Amino acid sequence: MIPICWMYKCSAKAIVANEKSQNVWLNRRSMFLVSLSNVYQEEHEKKLRKCLERYYSYVSRCKSLKGFRRDLTWRHPHEVEDELETYHLDEFDGFMKRLRKAERPITSLEAQYFPGVITCYPEDITEFFEKRWKRIKKSFVSAKNNICNCFKRSPAINQ
Repeated sequence: MIPICWMYKCSAKAIVANEKSQNVWLNRRSMFLVSLSNVYQEEHEKKLRKCLERYYSYVSRCKSLKGFRRDLTWRHPHEVEDELETYHLDEFDGFMKRLRKAERPITSLEAQYFPGVITCYPEDITEFFEKRWKRIKKSFVSAKNNICNCFKRSPAINQ
């Protein structure tokens, strides 16, 4: 017969070992979540900065046209900044889409009121090349995958 105190010690050791393994697992999981949240935070800051820069450019363009068109209105950049800080990553794209739509009439007004001036905005140029690069990269990656899959499926050639 096994003494009760010995069984208690074994089960206590098993419980302690189980708790240690759970603590290790929880620590690893929390470290993973911290790194994941850091990545999310960096991406959020990057998109927030990009949207704010674009909005500040939009506001400065509106201010330059304010003398010609008194009916132009825009929101204060600090209000927009406060709103954008609450956005999730997928909501920034919608904001940029709305901002591009709002910039179109401003561009036509600039062409109307400043006919001899050709204005190029760096964010338009970089955005154009970013989109093109993503499209080219995507097509090359899919071509590479197709070629690799083709060679994987082919039967081995005996030499």
